[in-house]
Amino acid sequence: MKTLSSPAFLAFLAFLLSMGSIGTLVWLKKGDLWPKEPLKEERFTSVEFDPDASSWSAAETHSMDTLYKELKALRKSLLIQEEELQERERILDAGKRELARETQGLARRQNELKDKIQAYVADFERVSESEEKNLKKLSATFVNLSPAGAVELIKQYDKDKKLDQAVKILEFLKPDEIAVIFDEMMKEDDDESTELVQTITERLRVIHREPVAEN
Repeated sequence: MKTLSSPAFLAFLAFLLSMGSIGTLVWLKKGDLWPKEPLKEERFTSVEFDPDASSWSAAETHSMDTLYKELKALRKSLLIQEEELQERERILDAGKRELARETQGLARRQNELKDKIQAYVADFERVSESEEKNLKKLSATFVNLSPAGAVELIKQYDKDKKLDQAVKILEFLKPDEIAVIFDEMMKEDDDESTELVQTITERLRVIHREPVAEN
């Protein structure tokens, strides 16, 4: 009893009680004194994930990120191809319009050429008709001339290098009328007259009006 009531024992007991109180207080406040470091969550900015991060594993997250990048690259490639197709369509449309213009221009030039040809033919026919009337008048003049006069006129045409004109006039004469003129020309009995008769005869034969002399 003397030990329990001694000052030394009471002091030791008070020390133990204070240490127990301090230990209990530290144990209760350990969360505040030594807070746990929070876990860092892995985030991938290229893919939106389920808010519940615990439902995706790291491998699944990586696969999703890879798939997203592949789809993005595919979309870019498709857009480029679409632009190329649109450019080709624009080029084709421009080519079609140019071809249409060229076709219209060609058709217009063909019509203009056709009109010019028709006008030329009409003018030629008018000239031919007028020339035929003049040739008929000149052939009547040949008939009214004496054979010697007709020969002199033909030689003058030949001298003026217009023998084709004389042949055209003779074409409207009858074969016996031409034969009389040739007989008169052959009376001169020279090479020039003989050659002239042969030339006129050949040219009349070409135009199917070979003269036939009467027996």
